[in-house]
Amino acid sequence: MNSELAKSCGQILNTLRGKIKLAQQRASWAVNAQMLQVCWEIGATITEQEKLEGLGAKTVERFSHDLRVEFPQMKGLSARNLRYMLEFAKACPNNPFLHKGVEAAGNNTPQSILQLLVAKLQVVENR
Repeated sequence: MNSELAKSCGQILNTLRGKIKLAQQRASWAVNAQMLQVCWEIGATITEQEKLEGLGAKTVERFSHDLRVEFPQMKGLSARNLRYMLEFAKACPNNPFLHKGVEAAGNNTPQSILQLLVAKLQVVENR
């Protein structure tokens, strides 16, 4: 009886381990997708502001400085990175994180991307 109980507990533990790993991966993907969306929005905002101010107005440098003052603990807000975000927004002029269902609902979460990734996920059991 003890060996059956131990075997049952081991199977339950493996199942729970898989569920925890799946939840961790989904959370990681959600954070990454959200950060990509924010990067696109920053780039799109800078693109629009440069159209208003003109290219010589040092828009990128000003936003970089202001954002780093506002979020001193956050990395990735250098002028160089903001230029990458600007190029990302220019390369994808329509928000790639929205699709008709999400946009119509007024929800800006990148559900279509997450659904594709989660659908491809396979739980791998530890040995």
